[in-house]
Amino acid sequence: MGDYTHLSMSDRRRFHIFLEMGLSMAEIAKRLSKHRSTLYRERNRNQEEGAYLPGVAQEKAKEPAGPGRAESGRAEVKGPDLSQVTARKNLNETAFFFPQLLSDGDGVVKLQFTMPEALTQWRFLGFAHDQQVRSGFLEGHAITAKDLMVQPNPPRFLREGDALEFTVKVSNQTAARQQGKVRLAFSDAQSQQSADGLLGNGRPEIPFDVPARQSRSYSWSIKVPDGVPFLTYKAVGSTGTVSDGEEGYLPVLSRRIFVTE
Repeated sequence: MGDYTHLSMSDRRRFHIFLEMGLSMAEIAKRLSKHRSTLYRERNRNQEEGAYLPGVAQEKAKEPAGPGRAESGRAEVKGPDLSQVTARKNLNETAFFFPQLLSDGDGVVKLQFTMPEALTQWRFLGFAHDQQVRSGFLEGHAITAKDLMVQPNPPRFLREGDALEFTVKVSNQTAARQQGKVRLAFSDAQSQQSADGLLGNGRPEIPFDVPARQSRSYSWSIKVPDGVPFLTYKAVGSTGTVSDGEEGYLPVLSRRIFVTE
């Protein structure tokens, strides 16, 4: 399975080479005799502009322990209570559809609707005509975003026996570096009981450190045993001042169900 110890400088150089070669994380873990979760953390915490930097990683590992810093050399993030973060649930792809609206005496049409909570770009289309069948067309765009955005990348479904890396992207839209924690948790959709133990999600919370105007991806290794019920996933993150989260459903298919794309 590989161990969870930190990498030496020699390990980090080899890790960098293997990444440049395009090897899978599973193959790299096998060659370095390290657990995949250790390698994912090593890569995510020591990359700039998407590139892993072994020298930077080694310097961070040499930093002495001190107040607010763990003995291993990694920053010990204290603080935000992730249980207080409200996750976005309304992820509808259509904000509204009003096929018949009437204008007032000044030709003004008023729309009232509830905006879905998906963080994305929206396209607005409007078509109008009068009694003389004269028509007009209007198109516009709008973007919904937050200062801190936690955006999971769930599969369409899971299948009994699957082993996968579930990734969550943390985006910092502010002008300052943001540090905090991000959590990925799974629950039984019917009973709302935690399913983290069933999936082997032993470390739901991970510290994050995202530079200004940048994004970082974090991953969790999960395995799907037989008999897992229909699930919900919930990804939340917070710095203590800004927060975000997303929650959704995750079907689990039996091994006996044949799936074609």
